[in-house]
Amino acid sequence: MSFASNPLIQQGTTTDHNGLTAIQADYLEIIYEELLVNGSARGCAIAKAANVTRSTVTSTMRALKEMGFIHYEPYGTITLTEKGLSTAKDLRRRRQAIEAFFTDIFGTPPQIARELADMNKHGAPDKMVSSLQRLTRFIRAHKDEWLAWERQEASEKPHA
Repeated sequence: MSFASNPLIQQGTTTDHNGLTAIQADYLEIIYEELLVNGSARGCAIAKAANVTRSTVTSTMRALKEMGFIHYEPYGTITLTEKGLSTAKDLRRRRQAIEAFFTDIFGTPPQIARELADMNKHGAPDKMVSSLQRLTRFIRAHKDEWLAWERQEASEKPHA
């Protein structure tokens, strides 16, 4: 599932993150990742990452600027305000917690885990995300026991 086909993004639903819509939250996270990877964020890179047109990015950047999340001028670099940086870090943490759960616990391939995390991070309650983080840390710390338990479960299943 691509970013643009995510039903939460299409609906523009509001998240718990300072009144952002799902798409605004995703753009904020993309900006943060662009800054981490490339040292700067530009509208064209965000459009490519989100698989949308530049004009779609422009309208969202204007809204994020008005809300106090970013510093933005058309055709210039985009930077995060303190509020934007804090929110982007939290959004990324939520996605990574869900993504790690899918990869480490279910053995989901990384790309699929990323897509599943992107679809679920907006509606996931904070308590659920923190519980997934704790469970993932616990299972990582007890990996040998976890794998032994999985093998035992598999060997006990009736063979068809």
